[in-house]
Amino acid sequence: MPYCKCLIILITLQVFLAEAQTSTEVYGVYNLYPQGSSRVMGMGGAYAALSDDPTGVVANPAGLVFSSWKFDLNGTFNRVTNREAKTDSRMDNATPFDYFQYALSLGWKSWSLGLGWSQPYHLETDNLSGEVSEINIQSGDMALAKKIGKYFSLGASYHHEFFKHTFESSNPFFFTPQTTVEAQGGYLRVGMNYRSKKGGVGVAWVQERVYDVDESVNAQLINHSPFRDGVSPQKVTVGIYANVSSRLMMTLDMDTLSEVKNGVYAGSGYFGDGTGLSIISKKQTVLHGGIEYEAVKNRSSEVYIRAGGYQEPARLEESRARTHYTLGLEARFGPAVLSVAFDQAENFNNTSQGFSLAIGSL
Repeated sequence: MPYCKCLIILITLQVFLAEAQTSTEVYGVYNLYPQGSSRVMGMGGAYAALSDDPTGVVANPAGLVFSSWKFDLNGTFNRVTNREAKTDSRMDNATPFDYFQYALSLGWKSWSLGLGWSQPYHLETDNLSGEVSEINIQSGDMALAKKIGKYFSLGASYHHEFFKHTFESSNPFFFTPQTTVEAQGGYLRVGMNYRSKKGGVGVAWVQERVYDVDESVNAQLINHSPFRDGVSPQKVTVGIYANVSSRLMMTLDMDTLSEVKNGVYAGSGYFGDGTGLSIISKKQTVLHGGIEYEAVKNRSSEVYIRAGGYQEPARLEESRARTHYTLGLEARFGPAVLSVAFDQAENFNNTSQGFSLAIGSL
C-alpha cells in the first residue's frame, strides 16, 4: 500500500508539472512586411539608418533630428491584400484592408519631437460556417530625439496601443452574438543613428508587446473559444545606407524578431487550444534592400524614384517564404509632397499613397 500511495503521488505530481509547463496558445499579431510611409515601402523597408521624416516615430526615432524641415506632416494610406494562410471561404484573395498612418515631426535646434497615430495590425476572416473574426490594433505614438555633435543622435518613442478582437457566428447550431474583448498597453522603441556625407548606420530596438485579454469570455460562448492574448515579438533592426553618387543612395536593413512561443495565426483556432495554424517557434530574420534616385531637384520641386525588395521567411508551419519587389515615386512641389509605392509578392499586394506638408527648410 505505501508503494501504491507513493506511485499515485508521483503520477499526480507529474501531471501537475506537465500542466504547469504548458502555456496557453496566443495569437501572433504582427506582420513581416514593412509599414510606414510610401518612402519606406518603396525602398523595400530598408529605413533604419534614415528615418529622417515623421515615419521615424515608428521606425527609428533617432533619425527625426536629421529631417530637412522644421515642420513635417505626413499621412499614408495603404490597401493590403495578404493571403498568408488559408483561413476563410474566400477562394482567390483575402478581403483587402486599409492601413493608415498619420505622423508629425517638429524640429528645434538639436531636438526633434514626433507625434503619430497608426494602425499597425488589422485582420478579418470569414469562413463557410458563418464565423467572422476581426482583430484590430491602433497605436498612438510620441517620440523625442536629440542630436549629439554633428553626426550622432539618440531617440526614443512611446507607443500606447489599443487591441480589439470582435467575433460572431451566424451558424444556427452554434450561434454566437457579436462579442468583443479589448486590451491596451504601452511599449518602447529606442534607436541610435550615425550619419556622414557618405552614408550612415542606424539601430532600433522595439519592446515585445503582450495584449492580455479577458479569456474567461470564451466560457460564455457555445462550442467556440476564439479569444486569446495577443503577442508581437521583440524586434532589433540594424541598417546602413550609402551615397553612391550625388543622386543615388542604397540602403540595407536586417530585422531580427524574437521567438513567439505557442503562437497561432490570428485568423485560426476558434475552437480552443491546439486548433490554430501554428507559428514557427523560432527567431525570424528579414533582409531588406533598396535604392533611391534623385531624378529632379531645384528650389521649388523634387522627384525621386525608388525600388527595392526583401525576403519574407515562412512564418507559419503551413506557409512558405516569399520574395517581395517594391517600387516607389515621390514628387515635391513647394511644401506639398505626393508619393506612391507598390509591394508585390506571391499572394500579396500592398499599394500605398502618401501626402506630406513640409515647411521651414533647415
